[in-house]
Amino acid sequence: MFLTQVWTSHIITLQTREDVHQTRTNKGLASLCERKGSVAKMKMLQKDIDVLATFCAGEPPEPHRFRVKDRNDAVHVFKVGCILDISKEKYLGYDIWKYKCQSIIGRRERVYEMQFIVQKALWQLVKI
Repeated sequence: MFLTQVWTSHIITLQTREDVHQTRTNKGLASLCERKGSVAKMKMLQKDIDVLATFCAGEPPEPHRFRVKDRNDAVHVFKVGCILDISKEKYLGYDIWKYKCQSIIGRRERVYEMQFIVQKALWQLVKI
């Protein structure tokens, strides 16, 4: 049995710092990656996001797209290109599915982590 979850009601505003690398072509999430030379560091976010996902009984949910609002209140939608790793953890009594994903964001291929908290039905962007 397949069920599809529609966009949740969690909309966020992403905050950036002055030392975050920003260009006109890198909007939304791409602006959150700090650059040191040619090596990008992952930044911890822990922000709630809206996710379009497919749910199947007995399997982890499969995210397809997610959307965020940037600091200028512009909505950005990103397709989950590839799921690299899925793990299930228990934290403070909550069952959490953790995803390591890869997508093209701002004309670059980026690796990021997102999680789904089962008891709260909440998606979060953890690292980018």
